[in-house]
Order: sequence, then structure tokens, then C-alpha cells
Amino acid sequence: ADTLQRLPLGFDVFYPARSASATSLYLETRVPLISGKNRRTGVEALELQLAVRGDQYRTVGTTGFTIVGLDTPIVTARNVTDSVNPTIAVTYQPCDSLKLRSSYGTGFVAPDVSQLAQSISGEVITVTDPRRGNTVTTLPVGQVLQGGNPNLEPEKSKSWSLGFVWTPQFASGLRLSLDYLRIRKTDNIAIYPTGIQGVLNDEARFPDRVQRGPNLPGDPSGWAGPITLLDVSLFNIARAEVEAFDLQLDYSRATSFGTFSFATVATRQTHFRTTALPGLPTFENVGVTFNNPQELVGNAEVKWQHLGWTAGWLARYYDGYLTANPALPQSLGAITLQGRGGRVPSQTYHDVMLSWDTDLAGRNLPSAL
Repeated sequence: ADTLQRLPLGFDVFYPARSASATSLYLETRVPLISGKNRRTGVEALELQLAVRGDQYRTVGTTGFTIVGLDTPIVTARNVTDSVNPTIAVTYQPCDSLKLRSSYGTGFVAPDVSQLAQSISGEVITVTDPRRGNTVTTLPVGQVLQGGNPNLEPEKSKSWSLGFVWTPQFASGLRLSLDYLRIRKTDNIAIYPTGIQGVLNDEARFPDRVQRGPNLPGDPSGWAGPITLLDVSLFNIARAEVEAFDLQLDYSRATSFGTFSFATVATRQTHFRTTALPGLPTFENVGVTFNNPQELVGNAEVKWQHLGWTAGWLARYYDGYLTANPALPQSLGAITLQGRGGRVPSQTYHDVMLSWDTDLAGRNLPSAL
């Protein structure tokens, strides 16, 4: 809903209403192609999972806020996004102790309420116009559109996974799983990676982003007309690719001295590549700044339980990372300031616990007592 806020300096700030609604339909079926009734040597079970999801997002976005009395226009934009995304999964069990699984699916992310409404630059912007002899051109207030884009498409993704679950009969209580995951995202919503000047330099790629008037008297032959409007609002341009391995190991054994258990979960991310624009370099982001995933993260826990007593030790590990991307010249200062080649060392956190549950202890005491 619309909101009005009074600031201490006496200004009234108006926050216009934004909204987003979604209608979704989801269908799923599991088809046991081979089960216990018709199993055979080498095929204990074979199951197919099919799912499909249809979504329609209706989003109304506006400019963030305006100070009442300054006559700042409120821009409203609407966007309707439809998407149908399937998932196909197969589970194959060659024997009782081993299960193989694989899946493929697609997904999408609709533009949100903050990504639709365009705004007019409130300052004078100076650019170099390559189609007018690289002359320096001053664009007055009102000739540059920025912020959101009502024509944005959803971000799209494709994902693949492959893995196994092993529960060996010779080690009762042991479970090991390992999965490989790969995700490719396209049409990621982003600002233009080379800024306002970059949009103008790449006018041939995005001709609808630059509007020009007729040539001026005295313009040399071959020059384009002067810029009348430059649109640098959000683009569907960026791409990303993720690859990772997920490991999980659980083991539990009951003895006369209590139940001992061990569990560990770890993720090794091999790739997080991003391309800001087709034709520009692709960057590897794994282990680069705290905003990106580290190459290895995980935790391990050892626990003992007996007669109401519980003791445990949990260790959490986070791999080291670089403070900045060494492939970017502007990052050299941050790398030098950090020292150690710009690398933050790995970190491990330990938690030790001991507890006693009187109710649980009482239920485990011998009846004679």
C-alpha cells in the first residue's frame, strides 16, 4: 500500500504501492517401471519421476520513493510473466545397497517489483559519441533512462544432477551419498557491465537503446544524428554456470557403552562462472570475495548418547578466499592491502556440547532401581 513518512527535517517521503501475485499449477507422477514384484538380476528397482510446473507472475513496480513537494514523477510499470518448467528424474537400483539417481529440470525467476520502473537521470551526463567522430556530448537531465525496465524477460535456468546412495550391508548404519550438480542460467538481469558509455559504444548491438534526431547543419558525411534519448536501464544479458559436488556421510552404531554416531556434509564448488555480456571475458568466481561461494565448505559431527547423557563435537570448515578478483586491474589495491597475496585464510569453528536429560535417563535405568 502507499505509505507516507515524515522525516526529521520536515520532508514528507511518499513510498508508492508495489505488488506481485502468482498463479501456479504443479503436477507430479512417479512411475515404478521395475519394483519388488518384477525385479531381476542387476535391476532391483527402476523408477521414473515426471513433474511440470506452470506459473504466471503479475508484477506492478514503481519508483522507490519521492519527496513530496519536489514534483518528482512516480513511474508505474506492469509485467506479466508466463513460464512452464518440467522436471525429469530417474532412480535406478542395481542391488539392495546401491541406488543411482539423475535428474534434469528447468526454472525461471520473474522480474521483481524493484526491477520494472524506469527513472530519468537527475543529472547531466557526459559521454563520447563514437558515431559522431568521438565528440564529447553532454546529455541534459531527461535524456538518460535508467533503473528498471518494464520489458524484462525472466531469468532462465537449466539444471542437471547425477549421484548415488550407498548403504553397504557389511556396515550396518552406514550411508554415503555423492551428487554432482550443474546449473546454467541465462538472461540474468543486470546493469550494463561497461556502464553508460558502454551502451553507447555497443549501439549496433542494441539499436533500440539509443534514439537520435536528424543531422545538424554542418555535420560531416557519415555522422549519425545527435542523441535525443539514451536507455541504460536493466538488461537480460548476463550468464552464469555453477558446478558442484555434494557429499554426505552418516554412520551410527549402538554398543553396550552407548550409541556412537558420525555425520559429515560437504560441498566442493568447482565452478561459478559468470559472463556479463556475450563476447566479454568469462570470470571464475569461486573463492573470489566473501560474496561468492568458497571452493570447499562442510561440517562434521561426532556424538555419543547413553543413559540420558549426550556428548558431541561439531566442526565447521570454510575455505579461504581472495578479497578481490586478481583479473581486474582495479582490484590490485585491495589485494595489496589484505596481504598474503590478497587471500583470507580458511576458518574452522568448533562447538563442544554435553547434556543430561533426566527423563531420558530415568527411562533407561534398570527396573530394579
